[in-house]
Amino acid sequence: MERRKIQILCVQETRWKGDKAKVLAEGYKLFYSGADHRGRNGVGIIVDKELKEEVCEVERINDRIMSMKLAIGKSLSRVICVYAPQVGCDDSEKEEFWKNLDEVVMRVPENEKMYLCGDLNGHVGGRENDEESVHGGWAFGERNEEGGMIVEHAIYFLEELVYSNNSVQFALLFECSSRDDQLYLMEYIKSNMKPGIDVTYFMQMFNKHAFNILSDHSDVNDVQATVLCLELLAELSASSDYQKVMQDDVTFVSNIYEFLKGMHLVGKQDSRHRFAPDQNLTNLFNSTQHDVVYGVKATCVKLVANLCWSHVINQNLARTSECFPVLLECCNLDAKNPLIKEWAVFAIRNCCEHNAANQELIAKLNLTSGHVIDTGSGLNLSPGVNIATLRKQ
Repeated sequence: MERRKIQILCVQETRWKGDKAKVLAEGYKLFYSGADHRGRNGVGIIVDKELKEEVCEVERINDRIMSMKLAIGKSLSRVICVYAPQVGCDDSEKEEFWKNLDEVVMRVPENEKMYLCGDLNGHVGGRENDEESVHGGWAFGERNEEGGMIVEHAIYFLEELVYSNNSVQFALLFECSSRDDQLYLMEYIKSNMKPGIDVTYFMQMFNKHAFNILSDHSDVNDVQATVLCLELLAELSASSDYQKVMQDDVTFVSNIYEFLKGMHLVGKQDSRHRFAPDQNLTNLFNSTQHDVVYGVKATCVKLVANLCWSHVINQNLARTSECFPVLLECCNLDAKNPLIKEWAVFAIRNCCEHNAANQELIAKLNLTSGHVIDTGSGLNLSPGVNIATLRKQ
């Protein structure tokens, strides 16, 4: 440990009976949870001479699981040492192990960083369908039953973190992940919409970073993350579980409007800009969809539509923030943004529903924009609909 500069080491098969602590050479200290009555198994955690004074709590569950809480700097960390039953052990013993581990993990407070270490005694093998969230793709050997249980519980733990509606817990997970893993997490959530998502985290993420991508010099990774964040928010805005929270956040709604206006402006000013519209519709069948900002403007218009749905404050804010001219200009076909025209019509309809001032303004703008939009109640749509051809009534 000293040569490799390891401060915490989880060990298995200690085979010492009893639940004790023992001082080792060079000031290291071993805390162990003893073997069973036959002298099998046993787990332990060794800490170096610096960290042994920071140990706050040791919980010995049984001969296969123990945990340790340490105060490291200003944060608390929880190290869980495990030794899963091997191939050949009774199924009841395996089930009991995973049940106990689930209980230990779920008891870890949200303010503690958790590290799960040890020997899970399974061959995971290659990645199978819908396992990208927990399997990196590297593989060795074939999967066995125990490996399947490892993957199953990894997915379970991930979903507990993602869908717990716990902002502190989710922030730790997201911010400790690599950029690629963050992108995958957003894709995973977008494809697996469930209650419990911390939508405010993604709203704050948009508020903080979105306007940076309007520059031509923005990093492509930042652009990709912001676009994906916007796509996720657009999906969440169509859900009754999240729509009201998003609609009632005036700062977020205002930033969405300003972002749409900014994106539209830079695209008009420079035809070579990434946000410039492409009205050559033959490009719909070319490689346009591989552009990192493909569809982002239509997604933003969709989000505006859902934020204004049956929400007078946001309807009025769309008017006072001068969003309507932009929405009217979005009623043009754009090869980079399929369905932007339909979403723009839907957004204008939602802004004008039961709002006489907005209807009056749109009527005036219609005279000069060249786009005639019917603001009557005939477009009987709701958030999240799949846009089809709209008939004026």
